[in-house]
Amino acid sequence: MEDMEGMVFLVNGQPKTDSLKVAKMFGKRHDHVIRDIRNLDCSKEFSLLNFGESEYRNDRERPYPNYEMTKDGFIFLVMGYRGKEAARFKERYIEAFNRMSQQLQYERGEQSLLIDHPLLLPEPQINIVPLYDVHQSWRIQLNPHHMSVDIDFPTLDVLLDAVYDIGAIEQGQMMDLFGVRQQHIHSLLNTGELIAHDLYLAGRQMTVYTLGLGATGHVRKEPQHIQYWSIEDWLSKLVFFEFVKHMQGELPAFTIQAAKPPFIGQLLYDETEEAYQVLVLQRLMGQFEIPDDNGIPIYALARKLEYAEQLTKQKEQVTVYEFASFMSDQEILPQSVQPNIDPFDLLDSLR
Repeated sequence: MEDMEGMVFLVNGQPKTDSLKVAKMFGKRHDHVIRDIRNLDCSKEFSLLNFGESEYRNDRERPYPNYEMTKDGFIFLVMGYRGKEAARFKERYIEAFNRMSQQLQYERGEQSLLIDHPLLLPEPQINIVPLYDVHQSWRIQLNPHHMSVDIDFPTLDVLLDAVYDIGAIEQGQMMDLFGVRQQHIHSLLNTGELIAHDLYLAGRQMTVYTLGLGATGHVRKEPQHIQYWSIEDWLSKLVFFEFVKHMQGELPAFTIQAAKPPFIGQLLYDETEEAYQVLVLQRLMGQFEIPDDNGIPIYALARKLEYAEQLTKQKEQVTVYEFASFMSDQEILPQSVQPNIDPFDLLDSLR
């Protein structure tokens, strides 16, 4: 087994690797890896967030370029490296990143709700997420709010259970699905039951919520650590709740439950007790990526129908929903959307 020690290291509290280590692991010339990084077809914003140029000195003390990179940068870089050995090295490298992240989470301990000063939560606004692309420019930051009044409401426990099981929910989804109002959100933030974050996508902003330590009395479980979620992780959870909004009016009553990855969650129909696992496909699924369904039917939510082809070939109990089928409200799309751009490539309004 190849030695992964030292291949991932910490820079300002963030796990990273560099081009020298990637070249060594994949058996490539370092100058070729440098060339690959510089020729990546990614946005300037993504490059700035995930790659940083530095230098190293050889045995003769001559300086040469070197690139540090995040886990997302590493994955973007090595997507083009093919072959069985390359696939094995990718897996080992990602495992090393994940181990480093888990160790950091353990050392940092429990999450805390940071409250800087009293702020009012902004009124919900219509925000259209740009063209669905997991490599688009994005960032997320804590958005602390405070209010001095605690309010109970009928759907509180159901809401907190759902946020725990899935991981994150957008403000408008919370209001539409659980009848939550502004005063309820203020209260949940005040008690630490929810934590607000500002998610920025290609210059647009939405407010999303994860479970806080104050919710442990309701769900009896610790909140998830979110420090190293990717944009793919965040958007999959928001797509799940958009699908739930659609299904509420189409199917009998159901309960949201957690599911084993790569499934985002599952729906349990209250009357029949039949469960469906929900899988979000943001790219083409390969024949060796088919998850074990344990005999439970699958709802596959796919940006494009062809992304689910391998899944439907190998699994019998699969129902495929293209994003366009449950995120199709064109009336609120901005006027700047051109007729030759498929509006269904935009996520639905996350109000």
